[in-house]
Amino acid sequence: MGNATVYLIDATALCYRAFYAIRSLSTAAGEQTNAIFGFVRMLRKIIKDYQPDHLAVCFDVSRATFRQKKYAEYKAQRQAMPDGLSGQMPVIKDIIRAYGIPLYEREGFEADDIIATLSRKAKEAGARAIIISSDKDLMQLVDEDISVVNPQDENGAYDAKRVKEKFGLEPGLIPDLIAFTGDAVDNIPGIKGISARKAIELLSEYGSAENVISGAGSIRLAKLRRTIEENSSQISLNRELASLDDKMDLEFSMDSLAVKDPDTCALADIFTKYELKAFLKDLPRSARPAAQAVTAVFVTDKDILNVCPGHEAVLYIAGTSAGSLAFGTEDKIFRVEKIGVCAKKILEDPAIRKIGHDLKKIKVGLAVDGIGLQGLYFDTMIAGYLLNPARTGYSLED
Repeated sequence: MGNATVYLIDATALCYRAFYAIRSLSTAAGEQTNAIFGFVRMLRKIIKDYQPDHLAVCFDVSRATFRQKKYAEYKAQRQAMPDGLSGQMPVIKDIIRAYGIPLYEREGFEADDIIATLSRKAKEAGARAIIISSDKDLMQLVDEDISVVNPQDENGAYDAKRVKEKFGLEPGLIPDLIAFTGDAVDNIPGIKGISARKAIELLSEYGSAENVISGAGSIRLAKLRRTIEENSSQISLNRELASLDDKMDLEFSMDSLAVKDPDTCALADIFTKYELKAFLKDLPRSARPAAQAVTAVFVTDKDILNVCPGHEAVLYIAGTSAGSLAFGTEDKIFRVEKIGVCAKKILEDPAIRKIGHDLKKIKVGLAVDGIGLQGLYFDTMIAGYLLNPARTGYSLED
């Protein structure tokens, strides 16, 4: 492949970073979009900065991997993915597919293992691999054909020289270093009595953790020798846990990773639905969905009981006064000519599920018009298909 380069994105890590970097962002209906927005912004920057010809993104599927089978405490201290983030992950993956970027994930394996395998396959195909991730575990893959770029580090890519400057050892010995020092992030226990400095000395002399164990008898310091002999099983297990699996059975071809033209219509639909106007404006105007003008039907207060769908549907309430109040269902919009007993009954009925933006403003607006409510019951947990002008393009204007 000559000078071809494959860019591999550690997508799960970027999603977490986006989720916590942008604390508050949601649609008018209350659907969280902070991780979606942050991830797309980072993805677009990667594409702009590197202009990759070959690209893939890699995800973790679940916390349960082959490493937990070997050591139940592996990453046991980590919290489960927050609900607010997990709910956005399917949308992020839909966006990646709309961009035409191959997406890799595999039950029982981490994204790191997928990246390790794809990096090896890229090398075998005669290409270079550049990994986009802040995960130090991926540093072990670095060699003359593989480098790691930390999006948070402005000092450039990590090559073998820079990795050795950071860790004191060649990249391939990072799992051996972790075998002695442990890794608090992954809940891998260190070996008490062996510091990082001492571990580097041992590995520099013996060449690997395995050689340190097999050659422990030649270590002059009795206490250190005994520590290694008594913890040999844990040292071996630690190295196994820290080592990435680059032998996964993954379909791979350079052609399949070639960057394709995005499906701009699909992207426009998603960006419109989730109110991501900053991204929508960069798409061709022809790809953007046309707004659908729907005329609101005026009904009398009495007739509203006939058009209200009842308890089996959800009402979207919009407006700031009695004159602008509109009721929306999945397929129609209607207004009450004059709010009366029947409309108040619907608004006050907790059994009729309703959502809306800025409940307090709606209630205050009605009160200013002399329409006091005993209660205005909204279901704040319902979201998804609900009628929302900013999301669907429907207009509540006459």
